[in-house]
Amino acid sequence: MNTGKLPNELMNKLLAKIHSNDPRVILGPSLGEDAAIIAMENRNLVVSSDPITFTSTDIGWYSVHINANDIATRGAKPLWFLATILAPRDTNESTIENVLSQIKETCNSLEIELVGGHTEITEGVTNLIVSGTMLGETINNTILRTSNIKSGDSILLTKHIGIEGTGVLAHEFENTLLKSGIDKSLINEAQNFIFDPGLSVINEALFSMDNFQIKCMHDPTEGGLSTALIELSESINKKFIIEEKNIPISSITKEICNLLNINPLGILSSGCLLIFCESSSAKTLQQSLETNNIPTSIIGKVMEGNGVHLLQNEIEKPMPEFDRDEIARYISETSKDI
Repeated sequence: MNTGKLPNELMNKLLAKIHSNDPRVILGPSLGEDAAIIAMENRNLVVSSDPITFTSTDIGWYSVHINANDIATRGAKPLWFLATILAPRDTNESTIENVLSQIKETCNSLEIELVGGHTEITEGVTNLIVSGTMLGETINNTILRTSNIKSGDSILLTKHIGIEGTGVLAHEFENTLLKSGIDKSLINEAQNFIFDPGLSVINEALFSMDNFQIKCMHDPTEGGLSTALIELSESINKKFIIEEKNIPISSITKEICNLLNINPLGILSSGCLLIFCESSSAKTLQQSLETNNIPTSIIGKVMEGNGVHLLQNEIEKPMPEFDRDEIARYISETSKDI
């Protein structure tokens, strides 16, 4: 099998075998859902888990942000974090200390408590891996889930696609990019994407939740915008029409992806947030987010039907599908030049 996410068909087959016997589980494992929701006495507990496998640079920082985003997409505040660190035998003490320091500092910056985890040197991995579990809570009764999305709803996207992927490519393939003629200053700017505009979507998620009637939120991660939209479309059997010209992408991301023959629609895109809301409030939501310095684009709409379609000059064509993240494909097809 290819590296990366399991194919949707296989995931649906596996998930169909999982059934909860606990009535407190409001939302369990399902395609397109970022986090589980469990009813407590007077609030809901929101739980998510994600590993970081694509990069070892700033891996502790990545781990906290990626998992915190999943909680925020439920309109919940991330509060508690557990980290499992699996390291190969040649890892030195300073590397472990650095990862733990990153995790602690990132948790502190987001007002999250590091409450536990596990650290191990193991023959089972050849690269450093951090797998995180984040917990949060919400005290309102609104449950954000994919089934809330209805025909006629608008689809918004904050910031721009490929934020995380651009940073990963610039870090992991710096020498390749330099040899290809990309200016060092642009590479440095791309490497800084994970900090500016940054990977966190907590602010825009909680702002949207607190001020508008949001149907659903989702942060595109592995497989990029394309995979995120296709997963959501399949999970609710609705058709998404996406205006290609409205998809925000930076010129740096375009340049790096063009040079490496990578489609930016299929690369890691943590840092942007998909928001679904009624069309009547889409423009106001967009303007409100931009007033709070969060660039936002209305990229499409939900319709009856199936599949995700790109609209180019009034002509619909299927959204490109990727059997794995484009970065994973590139790594497998080329020899890394670091």
